[in-house]
Amino acid sequence: MKVLVSSLDEKHRIEELGDDFEIELGDYEYTPVFILNSIRYHGFPEGIERKVITDMITLSNSMSFDPEIKNNLERIEKIKASFKVFISPFCPHCANLVRKLIQLSLANPDISLEIFDATRFEKLARKYEILSVPVTILNDRIRLVGDKSIEELLNWVENIDNEGFLMDYFRKMISDGKAEEIVQMVSDFGLDDFLVTLIEKGDFITRLGAMFLLENLAEMGKDVAKAKKKILELIQDRLNLESDRVFLEDAVMILGKIGDSSDADFLKKLLSSVEDKGLKEALMDAIDEIEGKSADS
Repeated sequence: MKVLVSSLDEKHRIEELGDDFEIELGDYEYTPVFILNSIRYHGFPEGIERKVITDMITLSNSMSFDPEIKNNLERIEKIKASFKVFISPFCPHCANLVRKLIQLSLANPDISLEIFDATRFEKLARKYEILSVPVTILNDRIRLVGDKSIEELLNWVENIDNEGFLMDYFRKMISDGKAEEIVQMVSDFGLDDFLVTLIEKGDFITRLGAMFLLENLAEMGKDVAKAKKKILELIQDRLNLESDRVFLEDAVMILGKIGDSSDADFLKKLLSSVEDKGLKEALMDAIDEIEGKSADS
């Protein structure tokens, strides 16, 4: 197995592990890096993480996979994906998840895997806002927290562009009280406009949860520009549709929470053309809220 290192100290530490490694010293990032096919493990194999290296070597030599991999080989061979997983040396759930991901990558070289020790690469962990482990990043778009089954992992890969699948997942997370995990995913991968889809198409609880999340993101100083753009477009498109009054009031309300002075100007123009009493009140409340924020700042 090839190992990339960026210092003599790292080289000596790897040499102490045995003579099974082809060590290459250079100007590399996130070292040491153990490389096997499409798998890269960044870190020293300490604690439970030692099993990561053992599994990489053993499984690649034997290609003897666990039953849940064998039973899904046909599905696995059809997909292409990129996984990043953050772990720590003394996390028992991490080893279970990594073993599954290693087997996925060995079964299909189009599935790349990068494993990072979050305790060693703290700056990278902060970039991805890793607050617990394991955390898996799929295709730099989807964030999954905790251990996942092979079925869950394959479902995510196969449905990453399926709006209905993502909506069902967000809805479940909101109803299960795990909104914080969604905030991280939305923030990391720019999915703020998808929260507007939840406000537009979700049930009452989902709409409330999505509105809360958007407000929370704005208060955290996160970028919600795509969400605002989509809200403005939907308000304009649906202004004259009686059946959409509930959505319009919700959209105006959340715009008051996340909007700025330019959005207040837009709402004032609407106010002069709206006759519905409930919508007028929502518009006036949103304008007052935006202007109140401007006065306080």
